[in-house]
Amino acid sequence: MGIQRKRACSPDVISASKKIGSLQHISGELLQIDARAAHPNDYPRNLWSLLQQAASDHPTKGIGFREAGLSSEPTKMTYAELLQQAADRGTALLELGLVHCARPVVVFFERPKDLVLWTWSVIASGAIPAILPPLSNDSKTQQGQLENLATLFGSPTVLTHRKHFETFASVPSFLLQDAGNIKLGHGNISSMQGSLASPGDIAVLLFTSGSTGRAKAVETRHGQLIASVQGKQKMHNLSTDTNFMAWISLDHSANFCELHVNAICSGSDQFHVPPLDVVEDPSIFWELLSVDKIGYSFSPNSFLSKATKDFESREKRPSLDLSALRVIMVAGEANLTATLDKADKLGRQYGAPKNFIKAAYGLSETCSACFYNLQSPWYDLACQNVFSSVGKHISPGLELRVVDEHLDSAPLGQQGAIQLRGEIVFGGYYNNQVATKDCMTTDGWFKTGDLGSLDEKKNLKIVGRTKEILILNGNNYSSFELEHAIDFHVGDSTTSSYIASFAAWDNATESEGAVILFNPSDGIALNREKVAKTIKAIRQACVRFCSKPPIDVVPLPRSEMPKSTIGKLSRQQLKTHYTSGLFEKYRIEVPDEGHTEYMSTSALETEIRRKIAEVLSKETGIHVSEIVVSTSLFRTGVDSLTYLRIKKKIEDSLGLSSEMPMALLLNASTVGELSRVLTKELENPHYSLADLGDADYDPIVTLRGSGSRTPIFLVHPGGGEFLIWLSLLEHMPDRPMYAFRVRGFHSSESTFASFDDLLDCYEAAVLRVQPHGPYAFMGLCFGGAIGFELTKRLESQGKEVKFCGGIDNPPQLGDIGSDRGFKHFLLQLMAFHGLFSIDDISLLEDRYEDIPDDDEDFYYRICQDFDSGTLEDAGLTHSKIESWRRIFLNTCSMLLTYRAEGKVRRYDVFHVPPLDRRLWSDDEWAKLIREWDQYGDSVKYHQVTGNHFTVLNHPHLEVFQRSLNRALADAGI
Repeated sequence: MGIQRKRACSPDVISASKKIGSLQHISGELLQIDARAAHPNDYPRNLWSLLQQAASDHPTKGIGFREAGLSSEPTKMTYAELLQQAADRGTALLELGLVHCARPVVVFFERPKDLVLWTWSVIASGAIPAILPPLSNDSKTQQGQLENLATLFGSPTVLTHRKHFETFASVPSFLLQDAGNIKLGHGNISSMQGSLASPGDIAVLLFTSGSTGRAKAVETRHGQLIASVQGKQKMHNLSTDTNFMAWISLDHSANFCELHVNAICSGSDQFHVPPLDVVEDPSIFWELLSVDKIGYSFSPNSFLSKATKDFESREKRPSLDLSALRVIMVAGEANLTATLDKADKLGRQYGAPKNFIKAAYGLSETCSACFYNLQSPWYDLACQNVFSSVGKHISPGLELRVVDEHLDSAPLGQQGAIQLRGEIVFGGYYNNQVATKDCMTTDGWFKTGDLGSLDEKKNLKIVGRTKEILILNGNNYSSFELEHAIDFHVGDSTTSSYIASFAAWDNATESEGAVILFNPSDGIALNREKVAKTIKAIRQACVRFCSKPPIDVVPLPRSEMPKSTIGKLSRQQLKTHYTSGLFEKYRIEVPDEGHTEYMSTSALETEIRRKIAEVLSKETGIHVSEIVVSTSLFRTGVDSLTYLRIKKKIEDSLGLSSEMPMALLLNASTVGELSRVLTKELENPHYSLADLGDADYDPIVTLRGSGSRTPIFLVHPGGGEFLIWLSLLEHMPDRPMYAFRVRGFHSSESTFASFDDLLDCYEAAVLRVQPHGPYAFMGLCFGGAIGFELTKRLESQGKEVKFCGGIDNPPQLGDIGSDRGFKHFLLQLMAFHGLFSIDDISLLEDRYEDIPDDDEDFYYRICQDFDSGTLEDAGLTHSKIESWRRIFLNTCSMLLTYRAEGKVRRYDVFHVPPLDRRLWSDDEWAKLIREWDQYGDSVKYHQVTGNHFTVLNHPHLEVFQRSLNRALADAGI
């Protein structure tokens, strides 16, 4: 880091603080230079003084925490309350010796309220909050992130909740402190150590993306941050009536700097919404802006595009009032002018003023945005710019220069390196002097790593990247690190040092994505199948690295990847050739999941393929022109209910005479494969899907057939539903995933004769798919019992089962087996398909109390009470209901005689509250769950959210997948 100054942490110590601003290179060291001669007495010197000022001048203003989105009113905390509560907690931290003046404290919480409160508590104590972003689900990447914290901070206090302790346990030097176990003191607001910080002292540490675990900690200083928000207020003419809204985590500079501190500085109300609430349903972004009369918020281009499209596609739009809007800062990735124009039109339709959309540019190192286009989007529409310019910078406080390789100013319209200096530019990276020096010129300018140009009106346009930085999902990634990750993951299949990556625009997602070019090694270059496998492995490596698949992977001969005299590939030249189409002849189309057939990307030349594509287009939102023969159904990102609709609509569109098995749809995987199977049904009079019987039954459905991690077998609940597991695919990107499909769903299939019959069949299938361990099983309810019994069988044979888990499944399921009949089961099934809520089941049971449980007319009675075709559109035809009934009764008969016995080496229980509290209290249900202690040498319990039917749905899925991935990592897989 830059030269450290002593903070005046007591009245007896004189601050040696220097003024923040430009950096001067003297004798090989970076020295902080004062850029402001003096501060007026009424000018807040630090963040604690800023919060004091807000609490004093605006006693009714504060923060509204919308912890349940729009479903409940926000919880309000005034700035005065935040000030006192932070002082109380800061005092307790000091008294316990958990913090030290000007030393970093890692702050890690999930709830926005906890994160805000404890961040300010650390500021109050005089220490420096290092706000940690959510950690990676990949165990190796997560370990790298934790080790990086130890490298940066040594043995820091980690302030979190006890439930997160196991996450940090792998680094013993961390001092873990449960925030819920701190006895609060009583803090004297005016004498808190935080009030003694100087403008040049570090206020907070915000982390760069650090996708491989080596994130840098950006030193954000008190004076820098205050100068930044004052510049934003001046540029946007903000007032105390400008409400702010943040829906991204506080660790991101777009929240902490752009919104949170900005609102405090202006004495405005601010509202914090959990990120998952908005990500799950982007259209509510516009509703939130209306309900809370928001004047200032943030959105990346791709999210704004989705929020606008989703809201406009609603059949019934709510009435909005967006008259309070002043700024939606759009930044973090390239901004498409067309996207901003659509959002602008939607906002103005509901009363927003002209130019409330602000295309912007900035970095964590500049306290988020520092350039704003105040004339978005009409300026870029008039200039016919495909991508929006980002306008002009904040002034005073910042200077810009766009220079060529000789540091000479680039002429207007010509690109050059974007460099910044001034009061709002950071002072350095904490404990990383090398990185600090690398990002600064010798004359004190910060090298942003971006290429840009100034147009004739001196508006800045971002036109490229320097140092091969990729911006994906709003985060920065180094091309070098991505290429290193690919080389490590793929190994001998590529020629060392002949991998190149760069960013390109992806029209499908309206955001940037990675393009990867590589030279296959000599051993596989002539083997098309092995090259295809390498492409799949590269895709997986990219997902592990940045949680996003590449938009293209192309193998090239070495002659197309020339190196300079010093052995460097020219990524810019490769990108130029790629975008010019020069590499099209080398392309190999490879389906995303588990197939090595090379399919054409030509037009869908048959009627069957075109009809399948039309159904996919309507259900997924992908334009039909983008669907080709090799389009993967998995890649479209659909959920289980969408798959059911796709299946039904394909059957209707093609006029199939018999029902298409769901397993056929999933295992086909691509448009081309599915069309070939269905062509047999339509054109071969001797072939019928209805003829598929026990001989054709395969209990395994491959959800993902490749990956470097231990495969996991996912076991259906008693109803036999296996589509529930589809939601886990994106959260387990490098792991083969197989789901069991119960026998009896298809009309020509028989059900299992007994539980042992089922276990014999499933055991044989497991050993066929995976002959050798280690094995992993995960089941829901009855599926947990199946996994338990399969584990016992394999362990008795000396095979290693490293993980066996169950969701919401007491060991003795027979004791709680359903005695409520098929009517209750059918109502649950309809609720699962979204026809009504789980909470409505008991009301409907009362409504249909007069109908006998075994009365076949029940189905038709239900049909009468719903709109015509509702059940059929959801795939719940009478014949399908009969299949569900057959499976349900078969499961019930197995449970009548089933008793859990014996032990397994390890069992993990993921438990939720009882589904029906009329039958079991929380304590009674917990007691039933805890009976697993008798059936495992080691039994681990994981509390997750939701209930029996919603635990695998958003937003509870996020909690469950984190818990599951941690449990798998703990099991060593």
